[in-house]
Amino acid sequence: MAVKDGDGWAVCDQGHRHWGLYGASGLLAVHFDDEGTPHVLMQKRSGWSHHGGTWGLPGGALDSHEDAVAGALREALEEAALAADELRILGVHLDDHGGWSFATVIAEAATLLPAAPANGESTAMRWLRADEIAGETLRVAVEIVAEVEQTGAAVPVVVEPVVVESGGGEPAGGEPAGGETGAGHAEAGARDDDGRDPGHAGNRDAGEVLHPGFAHSWPQIKLALPPSVVVLDAANIVGARAEHGWWRDRAGAARRLLADVEELARRGLRPPEGFPAPARWFPRLIMVVEGAARGLRSQGPVTAVDAPGNGDDAIVETVREIRTTRPWERVLVVTADRELRRRVRELGAEVTGPSWLLGQLQRV
Repeated sequence: MAVKDGDGWAVCDQGHRHWGLYGASGLLAVHFDDEGTPHVLMQKRSGWSHHGGTWGLPGGALDSHEDAVAGALREALEEAALAADELRILGVHLDDHGGWSFATVIAEAATLLPAAPANGESTAMRWLRADEIAGETLRVAVEIVAEVEQTGAAVPVVVEPVVVESGGGEPAGGEPAGGETGAGHAEAGARDDDGRDPGHAGNRDAGEVLHPGFAHSWPQIKLALPPSVVVLDAANIVGARAEHGWWRDRAGAARRLLADVEELARRGLRPPEGFPAPARWFPRLIMVVEGAARGLRSQGPVTAVDAPGNGDDAIVETVREIRTTRPWERVLVVTADRELRRRVRELGAEVTGPSWLLGQLQRV
């Protein structure tokens, strides 16, 4: 287990060569403004690198000891000087080629963080509105340039929209850059999925070009950008879990449920079928407790909320507050109670039953 031991070419089951012996990952930082509009931090690759001149994400080969999140955060620090404590992980989108995969780690930034190239692998970093990124067109709305000044202040620059060609339909991945790690695409001299030389799109002088891997994955990733909140009806879930003797110790049953959910939250959840979220999902989790279970306190990623009276009413008010303060956040309520499901749906929340959660807890 060594630093940079993932540098090298790997061959996927489709017969393509990719940079990253253990796969690769990249960081997609997203900020939601006061209107809920998502802005994505994009990187322009240096002209001398593989797919040079294209716009994509900071990323690179994973070391043998890293998971996707750790690798993406490391690359973001190396290439864009973004610190992990400035970001909240929302989820991981996986582009699996069979035997090799590229993971896009989606992370929310509270502000338009100052960002600038931190090494020689990129020439620019720009915050772009998500609706201005498409397969054929890129409209550059706002550029945040990190000035090397004593104040360290970032200067927002309004940039004219520019037309961007798609780099092609190559599946997501990255590139080696002059011996440094990048996210891995097919090796130059090999053939991409569409039969072109993989360096073809990246070395143009005309226009602005999306990184081919990013262009391929972006339509799916864009759907999964909005952050999510999962609200747990603890009493209902404890009843569905049906532990032996749970009704004699409701507080203990709720405490065990909280501990198990916290462990699951650290590893990442699997969203319900049809719910627009990354395959490995890190939503905010709120657990509403009532009656004898009140007073429960979380030491981890789950927020425990005491219902002052009826638990259903507290859940409805929790959903109402979220929909009022951050209406772009998706809300999922976990309960089997039919009347509660009706009430939260009227507020715009989605619902699923306890079995969705309990099935994942069994594997914790």
